[in-house]
Formats: sequence, structure tokens, C-alpha cells
Amino acid sequence: MNDVLLPAQRGWLELAQACGLEADSAAQLATHPCTDHSNSSNRFEQIETTVTSTGRWTVRQLLYIYVPKEVGQACQKGQSLDPIPIYMRVLDHDGRRKMLAVDIPPYAANTSVEEVVKTYRSAECLSVEAKDIACCLVIAKSDWTRYDQQKGVFIRDELGSFDVVAIAPVLLPSTLPEVASDDD
Repeated sequence: MNDVLLPAQRGWLELAQACGLEADSAAQLATHPCTDHSNSSNRFEQIETTVTSTGRWTVRQLLYIYVPKEVGQACQKGQSLDPIPIYMRVLDHDGRRKMLAVDIPPYAANTSVEEVVKTYRSAECLSVEAKDIACCLVIAKSDWTRYDQQKGVFIRDELGSFDVVAIAPVLLPSTLPEVASDDD
């Protein structure tokens, strides 16, 4: 993704500057793959990346936002996180509801829908049910996303316009099979 995104940003910046437009965040666009900018600042949100041993830029981490199917489709179509229901947003220390993401992919073999629901509930999203875990938005971790160790989730302060990398069906089983103990 970054081997395409960063050159595209640089090309757009060169074209804008050739037309006489000045970008407040020109240095950011020229040096870092970015997602949408905040409505409240001129600073772009930088996608966290790593340079591989071959010199390629790669996304450092993908994050996953679980939502009902129709919500996922609305987020993808509008490239916005605004359709995420309030009850699926984490209550942060400042009393505001914010974007909640996890590092559990929708195809993980070692987890279940039940475990994803538990993760949301541990982050005080108590109304989340298994039926809400039907679709998964895939996003790149950015410098505006932080991990809340106490809640075990990633939080982004703003919703609004956001680049949704992909939308995926949830392939997780409803529950994990019980493991037989040595006592059986």
C-alpha cells in the first residue's frame, strides 16, 4: 500500500504546487503515507509504517473495527466512521465516545465472535451482542491511534472521514470448542 500511496501523494503535491496551491502539510505529504486530515486541524494523520530489509514501506499494523453489516457498508461507501453506532464506541477518560478498534482479524483461528464481544464489553460497550459482529472494517494504524492497555483496545479520538482499507465478512466461529482437560 505504501509503495503506491506515498508516490501518489507526492504526485498530487507536485501538481498542486504547479497550479500555485500551497499545502500547509506539504512536508508531511512528501515524506509519510497519510490518511485523511482532521476537520479540526491542517495536520494529516500519518499511517504507521516500517521499512523492510528490501527498502519497501509496509503498514506496521492493521486494525479491525467490528460492526453490523449495514454499518460496515455505510462506512466503506462514505469513507467515514460516523455510521458506527454510539453503543459500539469506547467511552474514553474525557467522557467522549470514540472509535474502538482491535488487533483481532476476522479470520483468526484462535478466537471467536464471543471473544470479540467480550473485548467490546470490557471496553464498556456493554450493549454489543454477537449479532453486531457481522462485518469488519480494516484500517491502518496511524499516529492518531493509541492503545489503551487497561481496556485492551485501540482508540482514535475522532470519527468522521477516514480511509477504510477494506471491508470483510467475519469468519470467526460463534464460540471456541471446549478443550478437554487432563482430568476427563
